[in-house]
Amino acid sequence: MKIDFIRLRIYPDIDRQRSVEMDVRKDFADLIYQKGKGVAAHALALKIYNSTGGEEYGEEEVLMIRSYAESFGTPMFIDAVNEVMASEG
Repeated sequence: MKIDFIRLRIYPDIDRQRSVEMDVRKDFADLIYQKGKGVAAHALALKIYNSTGGEEYGEEEVLMIRSYAESFGTPMFIDAVNEVMASEG
């Protein structure tokens, strides 16, 4: 699955009338680096931080991204990640 953490579409208001593209690489990578466990989390944090646009993430990485987003992300970040994953199928 391809995810672009440089241009993640975020809806800052609950009515979803406007959106902004945000570069969330550093914040999300830091979250995984601080809260994650094991070498897979370490590798994923570095992959996200060093990404240069739409990167391919494997099935296990996608599960980790969803898990960290849902466990530690804000509701608007969770919605943004879920939207990307739904559109990528």
